[in-house]
Amino acid sequence: MGDWIDAEKAADKEAAGARAVQAQLRLHNAGIIQASLPMFFASFAVIAKEQAGKLQREYPHDLSKQCGASGDGNTTVTLQGCKLPIRVLNLRLNVAGQCIEIDESTRVSRDRIVPGGFDKVQIKVNDEEELEAYFRGVRCLAPEDLAQRLIRYVRGF
Repeated sequence: MGDWIDAEKAADKEAAGARAVQAQLRLHNAGIIQASLPMFFASFAVIAKEQAGKLQREYPHDLSKQCGASGDGNTTVTLQGCKLPIRVLNLRLNVAGQCIEIDESTRVSRDRIVPGGFDKVQIKVNDEEELEAYFRGVRCLAPEDLAQRLIRYVRGF
């Protein structure tokens, strides 16, 4: 008569063990993110500035193809298009939140900026314990990929 009770208790014990393993994995991944995200963001900042500079050299007379990149590169980066309406992304590193926060706006004229809202680049750890960035559902495996994705977004492509 008590067989189902014993089975239920065993299933509960197994589920508790699985939850404990998942909690340990989350803590492990959080440690990886905390240790690696600042370097990832710094690399992203350098690459974004390099790519923005190359776009300006390659398309000197086509503002729609250009992008500006500025910021300290350690905790902040600003990406913006160069032709009105100008999409502006103010990016801020948030290690504790395991993300890169985005404050988006659009400059529609010299004197008028329209807030566009907030977004974020989610950071996750893959099976090889490397960081992956996700912007609007698109996975970026390296800082180069994230820079390309965000620069194209800023330019409207």
